[in-house]
Amino acid sequence: MTVTPLSLGRARTSRRVLLDRISRRLVVLGGVVIIASILAILLVIAAEVYPVFRPATAALLGRQAPAAPGPAHAPAGPSAAGVDEYRAVAWRLTGAGSLEFVPLGAGQVPEPAIVPGLDGARVSAVAAAGRSHFVLGTSDGRLIPLELAFAVTREGGARVVTPEPAFGVPLTLDPEGRRAVRRLAAATPDGGPVAVAQVGPTALLVQTVVEKKVLIGPGRTDSSVQTLDVVTDGEITALALDGRGEDLFVGTSRGRLLQYDLRDRGSPKPGDAVDVSATAAPLTALGFLLGDRTLVVGDGSGAVTTWQLVAPPGGGERRLAQLHRFEGHPGPVIAIAASGRDKGFVTADAGGAVRLHYGTSGQTLLSVAAPDGAPLRAVVFAPKADGVLAADATGAITHWRVDNPHPEVTLGTLFGRVWYEGYAEPAYVWQSTGGTDDFEAKLSLAPLIFGTLKGTLYALLFAVPLALLAALYVSEFMHPVVKGWVKPAVEIMAALPSVVLGFLAGLWLAPMVERVVPGLFLMPLVTPGL
Repeated sequence: MTVTPLSLGRARTSRRVLLDRISRRLVVLGGVVIIASILAILLVIAAEVYPVFRPATAALLGRQAPAAPGPAHAPAGPSAAGVDEYRAVAWRLTGAGSLEFVPLGAGQVPEPAIVPGLDGARVSAVAAAGRSHFVLGTSDGRLIPLELAFAVTREGGARVVTPEPAFGVPLTLDPEGRRAVRRLAAATPDGGPVAVAQVGPTALLVQTVVEKKVLIGPGRTDSSVQTLDVVTDGEITALALDGRGEDLFVGTSRGRLLQYDLRDRGSPKPGDAVDVSATAAPLTALGFLLGDRTLVVGDGSGAVTTWQLVAPPGGGERRLAQLHRFEGHPGPVIAIAASGRDKGFVTADAGGAVRLHYGTSGQTLLSVAAPDGAPLRAVVFAPKADGVLAADATGAITHWRVDNPHPEVTLGTLFGRVWYEGYAEPAYVWQSTGGTDDFEAKLSLAPLIFGTLKGTLYALLFAVPLALLAALYVSEFMHPVVKGWVKPAVEIMAALPSVVLGFLAGLWLAPMVERVVPGLFLMPLVTPGL
């Protein structure tokens, strides 16, 4: 068969058409794959980001009531209850001096511990003085230290948590009047324990214990008590002392918050005073967030606010400034419990409502209520911030599991001004980590975005003139032979993503430059000597 030029041309045309169709389909397939890859990347990013914005949740795990519920099993104060870090054993300290333990899961009920040395007195107040240290105030004017630790062992593959309470020697606070301790605040700074007790409507006693070491023999302990009469038109209704033992805060029945400087233990100095409640409602609860810089205030109208001592932007003496106002309670706030992991805290009212807040963002994250509506006496935030317990007037303990992995992330904290601890005013700050456990995460993206735009602008100031001049030189002045090599190379580089170019530069170009750069830097020093 003779092949004519016409048939040969048709064959070539058919092959060309076939190749065009195959190329077209490959190009379409490549575009679809790229679009699908980009969508898949967006889905992966969304799946990774969603948990950061997931709201807090709580699940009711149960309610443990004593065998004979009643006021005899009620906690002696807002701080007279707690739980171990595994949420296996809860405890409550009653007014009769019985330290009762409640297993929250399977296990034996530990025997209660009796506070020694009461001699007919009652436990009238309890204050936390550290993670495992407490101070008990009695109805006859004494203070009893308590260290409550939990031993963790393994038996048959199961975790066993055993409470180990250790009571200290009672200290006489008011030897003459033997007045009852109405309210109590305590701290254990490096210089020695400090306790502030209310023994009258406006009367406070400040006890300082100093442990002195000697070269020979055992050390001795010196205790001193100072009288502090609070000048106010109402009565004292709440106390709070920071962990450093430096700042004492007093809440009154007229809604005022008073600050006293205790750096000089011998002569406390009055500081700033503010009206917290616009309705003059009594301040019923005071507590510090982790780090003892931010003070949480709850009042009789159910309002919850946070305050801190800050110096004005221009400098000067520290003043009390309100940071945030949170979602209020329907009844008086009776207890505040801070998280041991972050700036979160829990508040409870007498009607059984419990709410979870976060101090940095100023938001209320969660609200739950005791199932039976019994008046609450104490609230506990688990040491790992994964559970909340509430003890009511009958001694029953209600237990919730809390899932709140990223409370510090909100649109406001990412893109807005935030008033952080120690700052004189709200600011945009990025500082994701710190060197202490009480660090406050600062996650504002504004500095990162601004820094990126600023770096891009500075890069454009150098890159745009160089690019335009190089383009003019290549287009108008470069030799055609060299231009034939440079122009395609530049076009190929422009077609490649900058990430790919950076990847190639890091793998191939960086090792070469690494060997040459030291010589280039040393050349100005070596060349003049030759």
